[in-house]
Amino acid sequence: MGVFFLAGTGIWFVLSVWAASRVAKWVKPGWSKPVLFLTVAPALFVAPVADELIGKYQYKRYCEEAAQVKIYATIPVGEELYTADGKWKLTDMSLDFRERNQIQALVDSIIRSDSGTAYSAFVPALIPIKYWDRKIYDAKPGRLLTEFRQYASRGGWLSRTVAEQALIVPAQCLPPLVAQSQLIQTLLPYKGNSGGTK
Repeated sequence: MGVFFLAGTGIWFVLSVWAASRVAKWVKPGWSKPVLFLTVAPALFVAPVADELIGKYQYKRYCEEAAQVKIYATIPVGEELYTADGKWKLTDMSLDFRERNQIQALVDSIIRSDSGTAYSAFVPALIPIKYWDRKIYDAKPGRLLTEFRQYASRGGWLSRTVAEQALIVPAQCLPPLVAQSQLIQTLLPYKGNSGGTK
């Protein structure tokens, strides 16, 4: 994919320069000829991704707005999910597959996730940008613990048509707490630390 993309980019660059030189020939010799060439060539070259270049800033704005995670409550836990010195067990790379599955099953018994509007809504933008709201609840009483919004995009026209993935914008954006895989640990703090909201 990378080789074909680079080859296509190179071919399009050559075609853009050639087309710009043809357009410049319509102008009488003088200062306007090189100015026209230097204007037309870059414009033609970026035209296929112009929508994604503009959409990038719109996408960034949405992602910045959704950077915060709303945390309403936490569930303090003990050594069933933490080591004696307060380290989150699921970050222990020495765990075997069975142990990791057991711990994950315990986490899933404490909290549950609801995808809400999963991939069902678009936001106003030059490129298609979808979002869905995520909510996490206390599994037993059903108390809402946290909620956040996640965005995703397949990019502009060229990305969707040729590459089938975003070329300039990130495929998805998540709040940092989620992207860094720290949300569940934040919702389930170690009892030996500060505790949490009850």
